[in-house]
Amino acid sequence: KYDRNNDNNNTNLSLDVLDESKWTGFESLDEVEEFGRNYYHGVLNAITNNEIFNINSTFPNKYLDTNVSITVNGVTTNGLLDWIKYHNSGMNHIKQCYMADFHILSWIPYSFAAKYTISVIFSNEQKCVNHGTVSMIMSKKDKKIMTAVSTSDNSSYLNMIQSMPRPK
Repeated sequence: KYDRNNDNNNTNLSLDVLDESKWTGFESLDEVEEFGRNYYHGVLNAITNNEIFNINSTFPNKYLDTNVSITVNGVTTNGLLDWIKYHNSGMNHIKQCYMADFHILSWIPYSFAAKYTISVIFSNEQKCVNHGTVSMIMSKKDKKIMTAVSTSDNSSYLNMIQSMPRPK
């Protein structure tokens, strides 16, 4: 502890050590799983409920860093605004979606990998199940996603492409 009346204080201490509000990364498997599930539930519920986001919306600002980079099946968004535009553009294609399974494969304080199963009903009433994996890297300053790469397994991806509504 710093004592301003003591000349023997170690003035080389990093301010990060003294800043107790700084996020120090995930501390348990339960914490990682809760974060991942809550993020996916939030995204999928927003899609099902046709929730359009803007730059001030609570959900994306809670989970995504301003400079986030997210790649989903080869489509990359760079920055929070780009992700919001991508999210909002998908509203017309999906009628309902929910997470059937989410399982952490590995984790360390600032990143994790998981596998998921998402059930989807498209606006044309076609149904499919999306099995895939995601790897996420978190910001070291706060509990937000910096980078995420999500990939469906091949058969899920092909089934989704076949099932999606076609532009008229």
